[in-house]
Amino acid sequence: THRMSDGLPAETSGTAAEGVWEQRSAYGPAMPSPRRGAISATDLKQGLEGRYRSDPEYRASVDRQEAERRARRDELERAERPLVTDLRAAGIPVDSAWDLYKHPELGETAYPLLVKHLRLAYPDRILNGIARGFTKDVARKHWPELLSIYLTEDRPEACDGLAATLSGCAVRTHYPDLVAILENEALGETRIYFLRPVHRIGNRMCAGAGRTVIESFANDPQLGQEASRILLGRGRND
Repeated sequence: THRMSDGLPAETSGTAAEGVWEQRSAYGPAMPSPRRGAISATDLKQGLEGRYRSDPEYRASVDRQEAERRARRDELERAERPLVTDLRAAGIPVDSAWDLYKHPELGETAYPLLVKHLRLAYPDRILNGIARGFTKDVARKHWPELLSIYLTEDRPEACDGLAATLSGCAVRTHYPDLVAILENEALGETRIYFLRPVHRIGNRMCAGAGRTVIESFANDPQLGQEASRILLGRGRND
């Protein structure tokens, strides 16, 4: 069963404490004011730096986490090297599949290489990057092949990336495929990507047609929450 990606690994070093904001006024929302005692990002950073210098145990923990992050990054770079080598040999100057957005004019050149490497064994993050590396115009041109790959792919991160790519390039001629994807429960949570395109394109084709399809998924255990948000007009509702 396909699922949505839980997100890409974040290289973060900490989060600043945030205050609780109050907005009370007899005449409407007041200007927000930070809670008494809230710690600013600058103060927090200075405090952590001071602790790093003075607390050997804390310093060892931070150093260990940083070493682990570097090791993961180096491991991903080594794993992605075959793809990067092929892309560079084709004249595409990138260090990762995630850099392909910088060269949309080379989308057609990249296409066969991405398809080739999408079928190979890679870590999840790299697979997701490959599947998202197709430009809109090229993905639209090669819709039948990419759709076929998506429908038969069983690796979650590849499915997630392909769903993002297909939903992002869909136009009116793809509408029957979009509806069929929503109806295919085997595709799991990645179907969420296709709700808004169905809503938008369907409504443009015939007033209310897209909304009617979305309404049929309002109680779906995987799609219901997002379908309801669309029907209520919450968030980006194109």
